[in-house]
Amino acid sequence: MKYLFYSLVFSCCLIFGCQNKSSNRIAAKEKTDETNALKQLEEIALALKAKAAEATDYPLAQSLIDESLGFAKQFKASEYLPAVLFRAGEVARSIKNYEQAVVLFSSVYTDYPKDPLAIKALFLEANTFEDGLKDKARATLRYEQLIEKYPNDLLTDQARLLLKNIDKSPEELIREFKNNK
Repeated sequence: MKYLFYSLVFSCCLIFGCQNKSSNRIAAKEKTDETNALKQLEEIALALKAKAAEATDYPLAQSLIDESLGFAKQFKASEYLPAVLFRAGEVARSIKNYEQAVVLFSSVYTDYPKDPLAIKALFLEANTFEDGLKDKARATLRYEQLIEKYPNDLLTDQARLLLKNIDKSPEELIREFKNNK
């Protein structure tokens, strides 16, 4: 009986010990995969930056966006995900893919509201609606959301100013600027 008890305890230790080592190996592999994916994204970003002086490389830019979306699907719990999505939003905006930029910025401040990039993403989404998509109504909603949610941030002052001037033509803005001098 004693032998059976010790055998059972030993077997349990062996099984659970192996499972723990196995889960540690899986976690280490996932971390390595995440690191490799981040390196690949960084290489694409650097290549894109190097070519920016000449002209925008649209296929390379879209490749960065696609790889970022793939990273988001594969590494949903990554601490780097807000930054990856934010950068993809900036790249989408730079190639005038405004709809995709809006979706990417929105995912940053919606899914990661406490991340330092959340307010910047909300601001850039509002600005993309205003300047890129020429959708003043949606831009107004986002600027108002930013002002309400982040009343003491530096970007809030810019949002207030942009909101105040959202319906003014460039000529009106120039005239007001000259009159205030």
